[in-house]
Amino acid sequence: MKEKFKKLINDQLDNDAANHHANSKENVWEKLDINQQVTPHSSTFWKLLSAILFLLLLIGSTLYFYSNQSSTDNRIDKVIVQEDASQLQKLIKDNKEMASNNNLLNKEIDQLKLSQQKWTIGGLGLGLGVLSFLIYSLIQQKKKIQFQNIAISKSADEKDILLREIHHRVKNNLQVVSSLLGIQGRSVKDKKAKDAIQEGRARVQSMSLIHQNLYKKDNLTGIEMQPYIEKLSEHLLSTYQVEDGHIDIKTIVDDITLDVETVVPIGLIINELMSNALKYAFPDGQDGTISISLMERDNILHMSVTDDGIGLDEETLKTKTESFGHSLIRAFKNKLDAELAITSDQGTQINLKINNYKKVTF
Repeated sequence: MKEKFKKLINDQLDNDAANHHANSKENVWEKLDINQQVTPHSSTFWKLLSAILFLLLLIGSTLYFYSNQSSTDNRIDKVIVQEDASQLQKLIKDNKEMASNNNLLNKEIDQLKLSQQKWTIGGLGLGLGVLSFLIYSLIQQKKKIQFQNIAISKSADEKDILLREIHHRVKNNLQVVSSLLGIQGRSVKDKKAKDAIQEGRARVQSMSLIHQNLYKKDNLTGIEMQPYIEKLSEHLLSTYQVEDGHIDIKTIVDDITLDVETVVPIGLIINELMSNALKYAFPDGQDGTISISLMERDNILHMSVTDDGIGLDEETLKTKTESFGHSLIRAFKNKLDAELAITSDQGTQINLKINNYKKVTF
């Protein structure tokens, strides 16, 4: 911009100088023409003088031109310097404004950062407070649950001890009753009365075994059927004084644990059926086998007591159905919602399909 402005001014000055120089020449020649007109027959002296004057005028015009050119350059430089100074001042002013704006912007940014930091610190503090409260609540809840578990465990242990004591006392009482029946049976001479006492004693022993198993096991509500039936069979052999090897007992029992309410009627039914087999199936010391099975199939409990003795004829079967023992079997059959089937072919087989029973799971 500076160079363009300077060039425009120089071009204008060159035009002015050229016009002035041309005017100066014309004036000189006009004067020469005047002199010539005054003295048309002048000498060489006048021509030389005229040439000298012309040269002097030409030199003066040239000096005037260069003087004006120098003054013009100075004015141009001054204008340019003033323009540069004005622009520089404007730039300085703009820089100051930009610096001021930058300072304001930096202050706002700093304030925003400080505000964000405050919010962040406040949020972290609030989060830590909530987290601390939750941890404290969890710890207190855990302690409360632990105290409750200890109390429940203590209460459960006390109940277990109480139940074991109850089963133990019931078992002892039943053994006392069994012993009393045994003593009474020894003093009775009538065979039917003696047999009745013996049967009653066997029933008491079958229930005593249940309570004996309960207080000796960890589970106070369920009976494992396999060991229970084996022990019941051994007690019956001992009660009826069967010689070793005379009657063989075979058991096929699933690994199943039943509730006490289910075991009591099943135990008494097995006691009645096995007692009948020991008394009537093998007369005159006949050897034989009694098989007991208890299996669960399709949510039905199948129980059978089978012997390979003399079997039952229709008259005997009719008589047995009217006995006290068979009445007990019918009563327990109804309690268990069972189906009873009796067959007598090469021995006697009694089958029960039990629908109402309760298992115990661990």
